[in-house]
Amino acid sequence: MSHTEDLVEQASEVSIKALENSYQESQKLSSNQTWVRSIAIFVNTHIFHKIGLHVTRLEKMDELIAQMGNWSCSGSFESFLHRPEEWDRVYEMLSDDYSKATFDWFVKYRTAITLTSLVIAKKLYSFEPLQKTIGHSAIKKHILGNNFPIANIKTRGMDYQCLRESLDYNQYDYQSFVSALVNDTVIDAGAYRGDTVLFFSSKIGREGIIYAFEPDNKNYEYLEKNIQLNHLINVKAIKAGLGYRSSLAKQQGTGGGINLQVANNFNEKVGSIKVYSIDDFIAENKLSKIDFIKMDIEGWELDALKGAENCLKSCKPKLAVCVYHKPEDLLNIVNYLKQIVPGYQLYLDHKSTSWNETILYATV
Repeated sequence: MSHTEDLVEQASEVSIKALENSYQESQKLSSNQTWVRSIAIFVNTHIFHKIGLHVTRLEKMDELIAQMGNWSCSGSFESFLHRPEEWDRVYEMLSDDYSKATFDWFVKYRTAITLTSLVIAKKLYSFEPLQKTIGHSAIKKHILGNNFPIANIKTRGMDYQCLRESLDYNQYDYQSFVSALVNDTVIDAGAYRGDTVLFFSSKIGREGIIYAFEPDNKNYEYLEKNIQLNHLINVKAIKAGLGYRSSLAKQQGTGGGINLQVANNFNEKVGSIKVYSIDDFIAENKLSKIDFIKMDIEGWELDALKGAENCLKSCKPKLAVCVYHKPEDLLNIVNYLKQIVPGYQLYLDHKSTSWNETILYATV
């Protein structure tokens, strides 16, 4: 049995027991059949079999996954079952024990969410490294409505969750050695309303520069406002998205969860939002270096990395890339990066109390 299959089997056994307990508790409250009972019956009938997940009937698993609400996690679970050896290679490409432990958590947690629910999975597999930070947030202590100072930082329009992850959890640092440094040139892909700009600005100093990409009108308005409020002279806000090639796109969704739809060919125009490839942006602006790239762009991360191929090969920037949006983001992005820059050392961490904010870091 592969490492990934073993993780899935362990998490499935724990999840089944949790489902049985939930069902027993629900029976005390109601005699009616509940969704917990339905899933528990399905799991016991079709999945575990007492003989291991390595012989699970995958077509039955596909039926279960189609019913699940969290597409990213259930899709990952399906991939764990269908492509375990490929996930094992991702595990082997991670560069330290902490990252490998985070990978194990990632597989188990997404398995538990798929077979149970987010509530049950969080009880079974809370991400332990964050527990030291939770409850000691400097940000939480200083919130005054939606306009509050934190160590001389002023903000408008930003929510507590984003600020906590960026500033309390150091979301885009990996143990201080994958980090933006003084004088760095940084690309902030998915700058939202400026939480990560505030994080990077203090690190890079007056001689560094941040190119902050944000395509949404409202988010961009707040991004500019927060840059002005904090007198950030080392930030250039750019109202655009990033992708595989430069084009025009239209927006789908609002707030922090927007997606862009690009044209299928160079002659088609589907909207008015500018999308750059990083390589084109570098050439157009005659940039001599890129030191750090952060990406949180709602599933466009692999697309944008493909648009940065020349940059990755020539500059070998440090990377902090979200790998939680799509089911196989972690698998596909690791494989792409090691193909383009074989010398990248890869690290994995998780920066929230839920299923989102899993980050892949890279450095040479």
